[in-house]
Amino acid sequence: MSAGVIVDPIIIEGVEMGSSDRDEIPRPIISSGISGVEISFSDGSSSVITDRSGNWSKSGITGAVTVTPVHDDWSFDPPELLVDGPSESVDFTGTEIGIDYTISGLVTENASAVGIEGVNIAFSDGSSSVTTNADGEWSKSGLSGAVTVTPVHDDWSFDPPELLVHGPSESVDFTGTESGISFAGGDGTESDPYQVATAAQLNEIRNHLSSYFVQTADIDLSGYTEGDGWEPIGPVFWGSLDGGANHTISGLFIDRTGDKTGLFANSGGDILNVKLVDVDITADGDWVGALAGSNSGTITNCTADGTVTQTGDATATVGGLVGSNSGTITGSESNAAVSGAFTVGGLSGTNRGTIADSFATGPVAGPQTGDLGNRVGGLVGLNENGLISDSYATGLVTIDAAGYAVGGLVG
Repeated sequence: MSAGVIVDPIIIEGVEMGSSDRDEIPRPIISSGISGVEISFSDGSSSVITDRSGNWSKSGITGAVTVTPVHDDWSFDPPELLVDGPSESVDFTGTEIGIDYTISGLVTENASAVGIEGVNIAFSDGSSSVTTNADGEWSKSGLSGAVTVTPVHDDWSFDPPELLVHGPSESVDFTGTESGISFAGGDGTESDPYQVATAAQLNEIRNHLSSYFVQTADIDLSGYTEGDGWEPIGPVFWGSLDGGANHTISGLFIDRTGDKTGLFANSGGDILNVKLVDVDITADGDWVGALAGSNSGTITNCTADGTVTQTGDATATVGGLVGSNSGTITGSESNAAVSGAFTVGGLSGTNRGTIADSFATGPVAGPQTGDLGNRVGGLVGLNENGLISDSYATGLVTIDAAGYAVGGLVG
């Protein structure tokens, strides 16, 4: 820490730790000093990591910010803190997580606090989901490390939409609000998918994340251009969306902060035959794409054109169709103009999955100032152990800053 910014030291288990007095949040953390803890901030600024003594420091914070410690092997008390100035104490105590742990929670109606039965509780570690009982209660054992917990029900939306937990002591409760938009037809099953014919019905998909859908008419999203624009559907889409025969989705506008930006925030389901026209996306977080910020499912015969721009985050990934792909993309294309500050691809920013029979034709621009250039490619910015076959790119690739790897096909 630079000189001249030390305030009253704090003693934690005999270890004296200083904290800053002006522009920085005080940063003593965690009994006995736990190294390698990621400290994240709700304002979207970059996280910091604790040193070997458990110390950390963060400057440039303004206004009220929620500070959250994250480590796969530790749970923290409190799990997060809201700070509103440099004089506040930002201390956490860590408890080491064993091989596995059990968590439980409650899902209730927002209006009446009555339990909601039949809510599917999913876990990001890939373990089997559980279902709430008649009182809205659920329990899950055998978890380890940090796990994101997501409630899913076709007829309800939830607050919060997901929770990140690190150990057994954390509260994992959700409140549900019953959905009210009717689809043009169908019952959401594979044999009789919900029919989507309007922008409102497309927006309603976020409340039925595990259902089947088919688009039955052209959809104009120009009614969702106020403020931040379209809110990406998520947190994770597990269902299936078929764009139908020659239908389009036009006028997708997004201008917002945060990660996972696109028509969908994150897709682990099946998306096919979706055609996005005249997209206009600007985001300063990670994982930015026209169709999905991140894809771990399958995308087939989908297209996008317009502009996709990532700004502000010097370690982010952006692509014309998806920001990051760990699933399968087949027979798809992007004609969008794509630009970003770090990892930039005409079709996908990063690829850890499979891309086949796909192409990109739009211009791709890496950082134009400074020395932030990392990987920029006409099709994929960074191909990290992924498979690319029978695919190509024809767009102009430019970068003015120092680039680590720049290529016409892959960075």
